[in-house]
Amino acid sequence: MAKRFTLCVLAMLVAACSSTPPAPTVNERKADALLLEGIDAIQRKAFTEALSSLLEANRYNPKSPQILGNLGVAYAGKNEFAKAEECWRKALQLAPNFNDARLNLGILYISGKHYPEAERNLKEAAKDLAYPKADQVAFQLAQLYLLQNKPLLAEQQLKLA
Repeated sequence: MAKRFTLCVLAMLVAACSSTPPAPTVNERKADALLLEGIDAIQRKAFTEALSSLLEANRYNPKSPQILGNLGVAYAGKNEFAKAEECWRKALQLAPNFNDARLNLGILYISGKHYPEAERNLKEAAKDLAYPKADQVAFQLAQLYLLQNKPLLAEQQLKLA
C-alpha cells in the first residue's frame, strides 16, 4: 500500500514538473527588459529611443510578436509606415490572433486609403469578443464606413464602440 502511494506521488510530481513551462533564457530576459524600455519610450513619444531599444530586443528574440508590434508603433511614430506595416505583418505571421497588430494595420490602411485591407484586418480583430480594444476596432470600422459613404454600417459600429 505504501509503495503504491509513493508511486502515485512520484507520478504526480513528474506530471507537474513536465507541465511547467521552461524558464526564460538569458536572451529572452534581455529582450523583455528592452521591450519594456521601448514601450516606455513610445509612451513618452521618444520614438528614436524606442526604436533603439526595440531593435536590440528583436535581435535577442526575433520571434516575439509583442516586440515586432511595438517596433511597428515606433516606426509609425517616425512616419516610417512601410517599416511599420512590415513589422505588424511579421507579428501576425508569428501570432495570427495578435489583434493589436490587426488594429494598427487597419488604422494604417485607412490612412492610406487601402479600404479593403483595412476592413479585412479590422473585421478579423472584431471576431475576438474578448479583445480588450474591441471598442477601438468598432470605432475604426465606423470611420472606415463613413469614408466609404456607408452611414448605416458606420452607425452599427458606433453602437458597438
